[in-house]
Amino acid sequence: MKNTYRAGLGVVLLLGFYLLGAVVVAGSLLLAFVAASFVPGLGIGIGVAGVLVAGAFVAALWRVARQRHTPAEGTLVGPDQAPQLWAMVRSLAEAVGTRAPDEIRLVPEVAAAVTEDVRWLGLKGGRRCLFLGLPLVYGITIDHLASIVAHELGHFSHRHLRFGAIGHRGKAAVLATVGRLDPRSLPGLIFRWYAMVYLRSQMSVSRLREIEADRTAVQLIGSEAAEQALRRTPAVGAAWQFYFDRYVYRGWQLGYAPVELFASFARLLAARTDEIAQIIADEPTAERSPWDSHPPDAERIALFRSMQVVPARADGRPATDLFVSFDALAAWVEANFVEVGLRRVVSWDDFTAVSRAAELRLQAEPILAEAARILDRPQASVGMVLAMIGTPQGDQLGEALFPLATRRELRTELASPLGLLLALCAVESGVARFRHAWVGPVSLDGPPNLDLDGIAALAADPDTVDRARARLAELGIALESSAEVALVEQRERAAVEANAEARTAIVNMVVDRVRSDVVVYDVGLLVLPGSPRTQMRRAKQRLWSLAFDRPLPHLIANEQGRLLPYAEVEGVRRLRRLRLSYEIRLTEGRVVRLRWGGESEALHSDGAKILKESLGAVTQPA
Repeated sequence: MKNTYRAGLGVVLLLGFYLLGAVVVAGSLLLAFVAASFVPGLGIGIGVAGVLVAGAFVAALWRVARQRHTPAEGTLVGPDQAPQLWAMVRSLAEAVGTRAPDEIRLVPEVAAAVTEDVRWLGLKGGRRCLFLGLPLVYGITIDHLASIVAHELGHFSHRHLRFGAIGHRGKAAVLATVGRLDPRSLPGLIFRWYAMVYLRSQMSVSRLREIEADRTAVQLIGSEAAEQALRRTPAVGAAWQFYFDRYVYRGWQLGYAPVELFASFARLLAARTDEIAQIIADEPTAERSPWDSHPPDAERIALFRSMQVVPARADGRPATDLFVSFDALAAWVEANFVEVGLRRVVSWDDFTAVSRAAELRLQAEPILAEAARILDRPQASVGMVLAMIGTPQGDQLGEALFPLATRRELRTELASPLGLLLALCAVESGVARFRHAWVGPVSLDGPPNLDLDGIAALAADPDTVDRARARLAELGIALESSAEVALVEQRERAAVEANAEARTAIVNMVVDRVRSDVVVYDVGLLVLPGSPRTQMRRAKQRLWSLAFDRPLPHLIANEQGRLLPYAEVEGVRRLRRLRLSYEIRLTEGRVVRLRWGGESEALHSDGAKILKESLGAVTQPA
């Protein structure tokens, strides 16, 4: 009954949104008719505004009406592959009093969810699916998984998904309508306000539904399992992110892939149980927001503890025990959902050795490039750096690396970058190799007498640098590792561009007398070819997709993008004769002129202000 009332409230608010639209359109047309009798031009303008509002509503309704059910993703898990899991799910569904899912699918992320392919806005049920995140299953027990499944089945038993279809379609329709209206216009402001009211009500309903599903989980599995499942899920998610950032990312970027990508995550979890326990023990968040779809964790945990339900028996075995061979399923998911491409699949030892060697080179290259600049050469080797020790050039290198250090302190400080350079030489000479470890720092293994820190300390002192060279020769470490200045600068620029953040974008600016789109990044302005006039209706949508869904290097390489980096801007002059008109002088001597045209429009209401701020630091008054 509660959910029927909530669904009814959602329908009323949604109808109110379109009733408001009808009133605004009718009022605009009536006002246009009256105004046309006195000021024809004003009447036409008001009438056009009313027609545009009506068009936004019709287009949004048409778009939402054409939405189709998307096929489910993930790997199907049949009863023969996980008979215990299916038995548990069916038993819980019976206890909840609802129909069991028709499918169980594994997905390659830390998540758990249920879907139902409902029809007629939820009046008719359809095929049900339970999604379980493969990494999540690796990190929880059977009790935790049972609590999570009971929570998700609780959404079925309370008919949340049936009634939620109305809210989902309503939310899509409201957002699509508001997105087509000018946010600075009076209709745009009115409908944005109503949309906020509608969406906040939907989020409130969503939070109440989560509480109902939580109660179901506690009643079936117990308070302790529910709390631990809620605490452990984000901890596993954090471990999964750490796993990719710390162990996988660098080697993956270099063209390598480790064996058993998913199964190896279980080894990380087993090795770092203490760290995960610390995350689980952290105080849950108590902050509330009207836009959250779930209540704060602290509120949910307080509910679990207040119910004080103790299960008849507990099962602390790993959740993977519910499957016949979970590692085999993980390998199947990896083969079908992870795009290895042309990457070479290697063991974890080889993968870590390659990854850490690459990181070492990236850290060493700026040092070598600085040495090359001081020596006025295109490149410099580690041997050349050692030859600089005790010379004026060596002092310049120390001052460039440690500008705040005194001359006496430089000898001590230089030992650290020199140790990094010598480690690179040892790896590239085959004398040392990085060894993989799931806990603690990755170690650099070599012969017993390999003391790179001691040798680096000798190399930093002009009086003992020759002894350092002799020790390195005895170990068979060549000093040929080098870096080119141009290559280092190119990599540094590529790294900056890859992490560039778009602040706003403007369609139909005039750049050097050519209609262009401009994206304002935190590193510079990107000029893109403007949309053809035959496609102007979708110009803003196209630019939004380019600016905020694709990285800057992709736009430069594939969309004919031209970047004007702030670092290469010698000066900017505001041309006050024209509205928002600038003359940008680059260090290479080129001049770029851009101005706001008659058809220019920013994707954000403060887009013009953002452009001014971005160029303001180097703007000269006319």
